[in-house]
Amino acid sequence: ALPYTKGFHLICQLVAAMNPDDLDAMDESVPFTKATLDNLLGVQHNEESYRHYFDHFCKAQKSRTIEGPTDQIKKNVTWNYQDFLRA
Repeated sequence: ALPYTKGFHLICQLVAAMNPDDLDAMDESVPFTKATLDNLLGVQHNEESYRHYFDHFCKAQKSRTIEGPTDQIKKNVTWNYQDFLRA
């Protein structure tokens, strides 16, 4: 649900200098908060579009391949949507 294009890749390279912590979060197994996603993509998402991202993140997390004990933990976590929407 995260739009990824060559342009997005180039923007990430530029943003990395300004927001390294936000970009570092991309390889974590935690969804972006709405504020972080808005900052990274440079647009204000409405609740419907953020919900789409969040739901698809959770769906992808549940279907991940288990390669080790931490993968099982990551797969079993249930995120509270409201916490990420309001953070």
